Amino acid sequence: MPVLIALSGFKNSGKTTLAGALLTLLTERGLSVGYVKHTDRDVLSDPSTDSGRVTALGMQALYWGVDGIRMEIPGQIAPEELQSFFPCFDLVLVEGAKSVPLPRIWVGPLPSAAEEISGIFAVYDRSASSGDGKFLFTSGEEEALAEQVEKYTARRGPPDSELYVERGRIPLKPFIARMLAGTLGGLIAPLRGVNWPRNGAAIFLKGRK
Repeated sequence: MPVLIALSGFKNSGKTTLAGALLTLLTERGLSVGYVKHTDRDVLSDPSTDSGRVTALGMQALYWGVDGIRMEIPGQIAPEELQSFFPCFDLVLVEGAKSVPLPRIWVGPLPSAAEEISGIFAVYDRSASSGDGKFLFTSGEEEALAEQVEKYTARRGPPDSELYVERGRIPLKPFIARMLAGTLGGLIAPLRGVNWPRNGAAIFLKGRK
């Protein structure tokens, strides 16, 4: 499952611009990267619409159009549940999420980050005259920041295998994680079109009554 990293900052700090730059640079480095936009506003369809009536019942809904699909899931979603939507990705950038406990890049001057904002491992401050290449980065140093994110992702990467049940992560001891990866990987590796372990794999097990 992917590493989650938040891009947090106050309004008009440049989060969206930085997210776009990092998504491009990290993809060019060979990482598979997802994106999540976090907001404090309601995101589900109005209850008067077809899909809104379904989500009002507590059920999941898909809104399917000619340009793609939008999934709507009612209820609170924990940060770790986001990983289940990107099962074979290396990294997911979460724009916003100041109050969510995640490792984060703070976008803006560091003094503007309140003490209760946790997990800051890098700062991107467009007003800084220069950065240090490790913690502080400024405009024009996006490539260096992408390298730092890649290193952070490699250090914080997932174990050999992870188990999720109903989008909740089930803790596994290291030897169990290795055993699952070896057993299941050995079964699927010979299958046509499978590029495991390079790209990872997500396996769905049907529930039983």
